[in-house]
This record gives sequence, structure tokens and C-alpha cells, in this order.
Amino acid sequence: MIGAVQILLCVLLIGLSSFFSGSETGVYRLSRFRLRVGLQQGRSGVRWLARALRDGHGLMLSLLTGNNLVNYMLTSLVTVMLLSGARDPHTAEVTATLILTPTLFIFGEILPKRLYYHRADALLARFGPVLWFFHALFTYTGIVPLLKGATGWLNRLVGVRADTSTALAASARHQVHQLIQETREEGLLSSLQRQILQQLIATPNIQVRQVMVPLRQVESVDVQTDRAGLRDALAGARHDRLCIHDGRPDRIIGLVNAPALLAGAEAFADLRRFVQPLRSVCTTCSVLDALVQMRTRGERTLIVTAAPRTVKDAAAPPPAVGILTLQDLLEELTGQIRPA
Repeated sequence: MIGAVQILLCVLLIGLSSFFSGSETGVYRLSRFRLRVGLQQGRSGVRWLARALRDGHGLMLSLLTGNNLVNYMLTSLVTVMLLSGARDPHTAEVTATLILTPTLFIFGEILPKRLYYHRADALLARFGPVLWFFHALFTYTGIVPLLKGATGWLNRLVGVRADTSTALAASARHQVHQLIQETREEGLLSSLQRQILQQLIATPNIQVRQVMVPLRQVESVDVQTDRAGLRDALAGARHDRLCIHDGRPDRIIGLVNAPALLAGAEAFADLRRFVQPLRSVCTTCSVLDALVQMRTRGERTLIVTAAPRTVKDAAAPPPAVGILTLQDLLEELTGQIRPA
């Protein structure tokens, strides 16, 4: 009778090990979109699951704690069972290791993780109350708060800053990517709409140097150019607005609307009084910041420099490495824009 109970306990512990191990993978694979749908439908298991997911960090600590405790209890139980029939304790320990290592590796790791990887939404919703129970158990017994405190102390000890806001932002960005993919699979978004949304999410991580027009491709003329020289430059240019440099191509001071200027009858020996000044932006500036600057100041073109300009640089500003246009930013979001 005792042996049968012990075997049943072993099976139960292996099942719990599978549950904790698979749930670790399932939490990462869970669709937040389907979770919200389940909440709107009033599904009981989903409600318990959502309650547990409110503390994502604590939930993972609970799963890891439960998995380790169950494996330790299973190892101890099997060892005790073998000790009752073995004369040598060392032999019992080795035998327990030989039995449990492949058993837990297959039934406690590989199979449940693979199952939860492909069926995370259904399995986590079904076992949502169980997941919440163990999370609440380890939280109210003080294990989860203790582990959180120990983690924070170790981070401070080794000089690692645990930036919660950054971690939450990264997690939220990943969830939005997943949400876009799922709505595309459901037919709610076209491929173009999905591309634009994904690019919008990635915009804060894109720097100006990745989308700017390099200096070697910038069409510019010297500020000392006269009317005839401007006409010749416009004849071979691809754009109407030409950048103006002062002596060297990397000393861009602004731009001129060449067709509008040549349309008048006024003669001129240089372009200085017609130049529209341009502000600058650093190569490491994010595309989003550059777009905000263009919007707030009503600009369509910016000079790109390797280092940010300061007040001291008014007389000798840092050399330009390229230019950034509003079209470059829009193409980064919507794809290549072909002229009509």
C-alpha cells in the first residue's frame, strides 16, 4: 500500500514538474491578443490567468521555485524508496540519478516545453486557476518577495541597473509586434498596413545615419554661383531644391529653390541672399526625434553632422556628412516613394 502511494506521488510530482516547466515556455508564447479576447468572452480560466500575469516577474519566480521544489521532492522520494530495498546508500543515490535524469529531461522538460510552445494559449487558459494558486502560494508565503529582494540586492552589488521602465517598454514593444502579426493572420490588416505599423514601432531604434542621404550623393552648388552657373547646375540635377555650400561640400549652409529663383528676371552674382538656412541634426539622433523636430519647426530638410552643433560652433559649425529629408523619413515608414 505504501509503495503504491509512493508511486502515485512520483507520478504527481512528475506531472507538476511538467506543468511548471511547460508554463515557463507558455508565458513567453502566450498571445496577449487572444488573452484579451478570452477576457471579453468571460472565460473563467483566462480570468485567473490574467490575474497571475499582472505580476509577470513574480510569476516567473513562482514557476522556477515550484519546478525546483518539485524536482527536489521527487529526487528525495525516489531515493527513499530505493534505500528501503538497497544495502548501500551510495548505490541507491546513483540509481535514483540514473532513473530520474532521463525521466525528468524527457517528461519534465522536452515534452512539456514543446507542447506549451505550440499550444500555449489553450493550455495556460485551461490551467489558469492552478497557475494563479501556486503564484499566490509562493507570494503570500514570502518566497517571491524574498527572491525579488535578493535579485535587486545582487543587481546593486554587481553594479547592474534594473531599469524597470526600459524592461517594460521592451516587453510592450514585443507584445505589439506579436499583436500585429496575429491581426494580420486573422485578416484584419493588409501586408502594407502591417509593414507600416512594424516600422512605426521600430522607429525609436533607427538612427538618422541609417536613412540620411550621404554627402557624396547630395546635389549642391557653391554660394558664389551666379545665375548662369545655377542654370547649368539645375540642368543636370535630379531635384529642384539644391543645397548650398560655402567653399567646401561639407559646409552646407542651406538650400535654394532653383526653378523659382531662375524664373525671375533678377540678375545675381552669388546666392547668399537667397539661401534658406537649414538646421542640423546629429547622426546618432533617432528618426523619431528628427521627425518631431521637422514637424514642430515646419522643416522639410535637415543637415546631418557627425557631432551635435553647439553655441560655440556658430562661427565654425561641424562638417556635414549628409542631409535628411522628410521624404527619407516617410519612405522609412511606408517604403520607397516613386515620383509621378
